[in-house]
Amino acid sequence: MKMNYMVVLLSIFFLTVGTSFAKQTFSFDNTMTVRELAKANNFNTRKLIHELDEDLGLLSVKPDAIVEDIGLTKKQFKKIYLHMHEDLTPLVILGMSLWVIIAVFVIILLKKKKLTRIIRVILFLFVILFFGVFLHAKPCAMETMVKFFKATVGRESWHLKIIFLSFFTLFGVVASNLFCSIGCQIGVLQDLIFQLFRMKKIKHKKLPFWLTNGIRVLTFLMFLLFMYNILDGFKTCSLYHDVNIFKVYILSLTTIGLVTFISVILLSSIVYRPYCSLICPFGVWSWITSHLSILRIKIRHDECTQCGKCVEVCPNDAMKGILENKKIKSDCYLCGECLNQCPTKCIELK
Repeated sequence: MKMNYMVVLLSIFFLTVGTSFAKQTFSFDNTMTVRELAKANNFNTRKLIHELDEDLGLLSVKPDAIVEDIGLTKKQFKKIYLHMHEDLTPLVILGMSLWVIIAVFVIILLKKKKLTRIIRVILFLFVILFFGVFLHAKPCAMETMVKFFKATVGRESWHLKIIFLSFFTLFGVVASNLFCSIGCQIGVLQDLIFQLFRMKKIKHKKLPFWLTNGIRVLTFLMFLLFMYNILDGFKTCSLYHDVNIFKVYILSLTTIGLVTFISVILLSSIVYRPYCSLICPFGVWSWITSHLSILRIKIRHDECTQCGKCVEVCPNDAMKGILENKKIKSDCYLCGECLNQCPTKCIELK
């Protein structure tokens, strides 16, 4: 087993080092107009102007304005490029294929009740390094969700949003919150911190699901109300713009985003996945689709002794809801703790 861990760790190391030499290329010339800059990088001009407004506060930028005149630097544009860049490049397709492989691997381990904390930590490190640092968190489930609704009001293009959202949703249909569990670049970062502190026997807090999901759903509803101009007065059209901490992977957090990121990192030591539970819009969607999942954690109640160990080791209240057969349950992120700790082995992914 130690040899297997060593092979995995070495694979992660060489893959990360080997791919770190790849570079994102973009065109930039400060003598271009904004329209020309957008065309050179295969961006919609209106979309680029929207990003200049949101990220840099450059109000009323005209398509024919010279880049130098509006004060846009190459360094600033690189961050915008990394945020806006979406394409089914060979590297992105490779990443999506690796996500599928990881998902199958995790499902097999869960079915065999062999998904340990150590294995999860190794997988988390790989996801953070490859899908986060190297791929710059592209594609991103949260951003895909937000941009899908932006596309409905003409602020984004449709084609890739539908492809990516369908891809991420499919994970949740296969197994409860599967992508959030093992594929999300921010979700696994929070989980990694939580697991490391848990290994040190740090006591954690379980926030009530009615509170966390209430805040998450209310935030999403407010986002939709502003998006469709039912409520007016929100400048950026997206409540999630400043709290999009996935931008940490391109070093482009706003001040609010930086505060949010630091808060999430600190909270993750004692609270399980606070960003997923309180903020993430894809978290809302994944929670809804989890009720349609083919594979879920289930209990053979005729063999259950009601010892409560599964509820105790569950990082949130998911296992309590499953044990009590509640219709509305907390998010289960398939951590496998209940499978490993059940003394009668009556819990399974089924």
